[in-house]
Amino acid sequence: MLVRDYRPKDIIIIFYYVPIVGYAPDSFVTIEADEPRWRHESGIYGETCRWINNNYNGTITLELVQSSPSNTFLSAVAILDQTLPGIGLSPIFIADLNGSSLAMSPEAWVEQISSRTFGKESGTVRWVIHATKLEFVSGGNWASLINPKNLLMQAKSKWNY
Repeated sequence: MLVRDYRPKDIIIIFYYVPIVGYAPDSFVTIEADEPRWRHESGIYGETCRWINNNYNGTITLELVQSSPSNTFLSAVAILDQTLPGIGLSPIFIADLNGSSLAMSPEAWVEQISSRTFGKESGTVRWVIHATKLEFVSGGNWASLINPKNLLMQAKSKWNY
């Protein structure tokens, strides 16, 4: 098959065991590693040594419409975590149900409470979530060999949740 579909409605984000809803109309999730997975150094004769970086932390940025009920939820989680440190730690899971892209972390927290802008039109709200041990597969769609449902089951058994 030469034509493959991408459906934004098939992207799911689950944080603190709650589905996040109300994605912004354009880009609504960005997943970034804090540092490159591999580092290298080259000597004066061109020989190169590489080593794996054990920092698997990353940042997940969510962009939600201003009217999304998930804004209230994320605010509550952030405020609870400030009041009772540690209570805001939770697994996060992001998957393309029509494809094989997947991101997950056993411990994530709201790193930055979003600023808010009010104006003539509804805008968006940006949330920054820090994730430890962030695992990410940048995949294609169902024609790909990796099935995110199988990866979800592996993650559940790996992290016991």
